[in-house]
Amino acid sequence: MQQVAPSFPLDIPLTLGAGELQADLVIYYCEAATESLCLLEQVRLLLPLTAGGDAATAELSYTVPPPP
Repeated sequence: MQQVAPSFPLDIPLTLGAGELQADLVIYYCEAATESLCLLEQVRLLLPLTAGGDAATAELSYTVPPPP
C-alpha cells in the first residue's frame, strides 16, 4: 500500500491565458484503526480566468468536509 502525504497548500506553477481552470480531485478517507475501510469523494473545482492585469497568482480552494 502506498501512502501519499503532500504538504498543503499545494503550489503548482502554470502559465495560463483567458478561460477556465478545471481541477478534478479524488479524496480518500480511511479509518486509522481499520485501514481497509476507506470512503472516497470526487470533486471538480472550476476557476474562471481572465487575461490581462498584473495578477501573478490565483487561488483555488476547497474545504474537505469531515467524513459521514
